[in-house]
Amino acid sequence: MCQKAVGAPFWALAETDAASFAWTRGEPAWFRSSEAVERGFCARCGTSLHFRYVGADRLDVALASLDHPEAIAPEQEFGCESRIAWLERIGSLPRSTTEATTPAAALKTYASRQHPDHD
Repeated sequence: MCQKAVGAPFWALAETDAASFAWTRGEPAWFRSSEAVERGFCARCGTSLHFRYVGADRLDVALASLDHPEAIAPEQEFGCESRIAWLERIGSLPRSTTEATTPAAALKTYASRQHPDHD
């Protein structure tokens, strides 16, 4: 279910106490994806922000939505029964940067309209 919700083979999350977490801008919109789970997302841009079990006091925050996603490293792989087989070889595939494969004129149109990383 998480793969479809975020449109990706996995979702890097950090669990925290919901009462100690604060949003810096507004509040997320909610989608109840099952009887047990609700997902928070930005109603303006659609970014997946977090996941929580209904009624729980814990919150799983999407690491890539944070200003410094590299500051918190995953410590566990959860839901590994749903791991997509080709994910095993991702690290061995050829690599390239966006700048190396995109014309300079097109790069100018890629400016993000999402929340800026640093206000």
